Amino acid sequence: MEPRCHLCEPMVVGGKTKITLAPWPKYTNEKHILLHSESLLTVVDPTDAVRDAYLKKIGKTLEDFTPDPSPVLLNEDDQLPDDSYVRDNDYDDDYEPRYQEV
Repeated sequence: MEPRCHLCEPMVVGGKTKITLAPWPKYTNEKHILLHSESLLTVVDPTDAVRDAYLKKIGKTLEDFTPDPSPVLLNEDDQLPDDSYVRDNDYDDDYEPRYQEV
């Protein structure tokens, strides 16, 4: 089973009168966490206050996460496995295409 969600510097949000953020999960210095989609309960956008506190805590700006506005064409030409790959590698139906920029 492959991870389906990549979290960059995840934090736990807390506090009753002031927003507090603590690294998640505890007891690791890892900044990139991979999760299986089965482990996710929900994905939502944070409030402006939580977003701003998070950006301040990790020392980044919103622009650091803004994608390049130039269009990118994705395709999967010639990337589907052929029958020999299926036979030789116990390939299953969970094929996930690999995209490449053209």
